[in-house]
Amino acid sequence: HHMSGIALMAAAMDRQIDSDPATAKRSAREIREQSSAVLEDLRRLVGLLREGADAARPVETLDALSALVATRRAAGTDVDLVLPAATPGVGPLAQLVAYRMVQEALANAAVHAPGARCAVEVGEPRDGRLVISVRNGAPAAPDPGPGGGFGLIGMAERAQLVGHADQPEPAT
Repeated sequence: HHMSGIALMAAAMDRQIDSDPATAKRSAREIREQSSAVLEDLRRLVGLLREGADAARPVETLDALSALVATRRAAGTDVDLVLPAATPGVGPLAQLVAYRMVQEALANAAVHAPGARCAVEVGEPRDGRLVISVRNGAPAAPDPGPGGGFGLIGMAERAQLVGHADQPEPAT
């Protein structure tokens, strides 16, 4: 899933190199971050598949969303974050899926609504379920074009993986 984002960001960066070098540099940093995330996910997956896997290896949780948002802010995105006080009944897989969905949504906003303010809100858990909202404002620059990727499809598949069948809404 990250690989789709990397390909999309690389295509946008190719158009930005001459017209907006500063944005192209930010895109290059984002590609590096996404690539590192892919490698870490692959290492974690291989570790889980191995006999005697290191079960203590940390996975992203809702607590890690603050660091994710801080990284996006450092890259120049204006992001608001609202998190619940506690997440009782929300297991580690659901938290990882929530983290990855927010990560994907912020990456989509960076590509399709560059410069737009984003708002991330994770609702209070109910019956072990979360409602996650990631919204962005109008882009500061024109949308680089249709994505043609699998961002929304991947988010829907992740939600189904943890037993939540609602479809993510397209970005506004």
